[in-house]
Amino acid sequence: MNNSAKAAEIAAEIVMKTLKPEEQKVILVLRAHGGRYLQKYISKEAELSKLKTHRVIARLSERGLVRVTKRGNTNEITLVEWLTKPLTRNTNSSSAKR
Repeated sequence: MNNSAKAAEIAAEIVMKTLKPEEQKVILVLRAHGGRYLQKYISKEAELSKLKTHRVIARLSERGLVRVTKRGNTNEITLVEWLTKPLTRNTNSSSAKR
């Protein structure tokens, strides 16, 4: 793994820790679908109301974590590229140092 990929992974992990639970749900749904999904489906899969989903996505958009594109009567939500990579959790940090 090169340095920029490692830095992006660390940044993604830090950002995920700072998000509210509803925001984490939306990010996880987006990641499960390759980083791009329709808002109406995010609402269902994240088990959030349409209004709550809209507000969460608006907050994420303001922070620059997602992009919103109009698609008919819904929005297509796209996760920023550096957040689409899977997070690797190191469960035993002492074994990584050996």
